[in-house]
Amino acid sequence: MDALKLLASLLLIPASAPPPAPVERAGEVSILAHGPGGVSIEGKSTEVSIAEEAAVLLFRVPLAPIDTGIGLRNRHLRESLEVEKFPDATLRVQRG
Repeated sequence: MDALKLLASLLLIPASAPPPAPVERAGEVSILAHGPGGVSIEGKSTEVSIAEEAAVLLFRVPLAPIDTGIGLRNRHLRESLEVEKFPDATLRVQRG
């Protein structure tokens, strides 16, 4: 949760400031899961989008392209996350 608060605080822009010009950049999203017995699994994706809706910044990451480096583990991850039903992870950040 601390990382989420940090991300939100870095993205808050005063309401009186004009909206920033869109900037295209390459990005990467990392997902870290901890399992039983100290197992750590890392997944990565380069697909992330940022949009502005009224007073909200919207971050969206498609879940299907997340790659853990092992095909079978990718399939299990997609099944566990129910990617067919919930294709995206979305974070909405209220602007100040």
